Amino acid sequence: MPSKRTALPLLFSLALCGCVTEMVQETPPQKGPVPQVGYIVPGGGEIRYSAEGWGPVVAARRRAAFFRMHRVCKDMGLKIIDEFVHTDATVPYNGGDLQTDAEFGIQHYDLEKYHHIMFQCVPPPSPQTPVAAPAKTAPKATAAPAPAKN
Repeated sequence: MPSKRTALPLLFSLALCGCVTEMVQETPPQKGPVPQVGYIVPGGGEIRYSAEGWGPVVAARRRAAFFRMHRVCKDMGLKIIDEFVHTDATVPYNGGDLQTDAEFGIQHYDLEKYHHIMFQCVPPPSPQTPVAAPAKTAPKATAAPAPAKN
């Protein structure tokens, strides 16, 4: 019988074993040849995580997805372009598994709901470009009081 010290981490590791996010597409940001050019490619990509399971586990997957997105963008900002839920097949990438799957057909694949997030990196504003000051508006003209009639 495991002690309480070993049982608790074992329980957490079993609960969080499904906390895997997958980077579907990744484009790292690319700087220009000189600092004045800034970024040639701002970067971005698409990430997905399983939307099935307990709420805290799905929330942990979402946090892990945002951590990976921020890691792609490094010290830049992050902009979410689109989010959607799609039913995808989990496809094994091992050659032996593919041959086994070919014998059983498409029924052998596991279908799961995946939450997809498409994101883009936003470069920080460059210090050389002046920031436009907000336009000053003239105070509204008030109508003068009408002269008193005698």
